Amino acid sequence: MSRLSLFLLLSVFPALPVLASRQDIALIEAQARAFALQGWQGAAVRLSYGQLDRRLGLPACPSPVYAWDGPGREAARGVKISCVSPKWSIRLPVRAIPSQTVVMIKRTVATGQKLVAEDLELVESRDGNVPLGAFARIEDVVGKPMARTVVPGLMLRREMLALPLVVRQGQPVRIVADNPAFNVSAQGVAMTAGSEGQSVGVRMPNGRILRGTARADGSVAIRY
Repeated sequence: MSRLSLFLLLSVFPALPVLASRQDIALIEAQARAFALQGWQGAAVRLSYGQLDRRLGLPACPSPVYAWDGPGREAARGVKISCVSPKWSIRLPVRAIPSQTVVMIKRTVATGQKLVAEDLELVESRDGNVPLGAFARIEDVVGKPMARTVVPGLMLRREMLALPLVVRQGQPVRIVADNPAFNVSAQGVAMTAGSEGQSVGVRMPNGRILRGTARADGSVAIRY
């Protein structure tokens, strides 16, 4: 084919557009996870990740940039993945769940039996949520009698223990509001009985009922 013929052919049929390569979504997701892991390295947390949509048709980025999507790792909603050229940005959701240990029953303990260390074990809370009345240290419950029979695999809570009552139903109690900025107290009447650490209801003079935690001194603490 002569040069003239080739020129005429290209004039009639313009060059077809070149399809841009697509970004490997699985790759940048793995790299974003690695960024988050490194950022939380040494912290007592477990990271929970979202997932990037594999159907995203992002053009390939030669040098993706990874950064916290927020003022810092604690306040970040995830890892921001961005590209300068071609310009795009997406976010991989990341949640840091504090690692908390709780006391679990390791073997059957009968009603009235006092707990020994061999009855118990420490396990990590899977979701970071520890219910009210749970214990974080075995030494806090060794020697305490059981209010009922418990079986292995149960999380030990205060209501399972036969602890002496510090608040009795119908008695006047002092309710204390704790806050880093202030500390106030008022008088009320206990609606329920409870031992130290248990949740109790208190009726205030205006008729409002508040719930708080019974203290060893017989007062009830609420938090704002």
